[in-house]
Amino acid sequence: VPLVDLYTTGLDWFNNGNFPPHGVELFFIVSFFNGMVLEIGRKIRAPEAEETGVETYSALYGPVKATWFWFGCVLTTYITAIVACTFTGFGKIGFVLLTLVFVLCLIPGMRFLKTRQQKYGKQIEIAAGIWTMSMYLIVGATPMVIHLVTKLWS
Repeated sequence: VPLVDLYTTGLDWFNNGNFPPHGVELFFIVSFFNGMVLEIGRKIRAPEAEETGVETYSALYGPVKATWFWFGCVLTTYITAIVACTFTGFGKIGFVLLTLVFVLCLIPGMRFLKTRQQKYGKQIEIAAGIWTMSMYLIVGATPMVIHLVTKLWS
């Protein structure tokens, strides 16, 4: 995922003869952990939902360890995204939005740890997608749109 982001952001700054903007490496770190959040989140299943021959993180490490590893990836992305937001001048609003999405996305994981029900395993996968989309919107798209609108109005 960071390589795709390097390419797409490079289309902007490299083609204009510029160097990468300060803090872009944080965006790449966010992207890397977003990829892990998606990868791990889609492969956490309840014990009864495991299929023979299908490797999942919950089968490899157990549902508890896999879920805690997913929590760690979400937390790492959350912290890095907050730092990245400060580079875009979007720190306070970014913090509030990220915290809201962070808490909401952890709920299915906590429910899965408590019950080991597959419906919550599936909700972890959905939460991983929501988390990733939110990261790109909060860290990248929203500050850019606000910056463009502010320039147009001033």
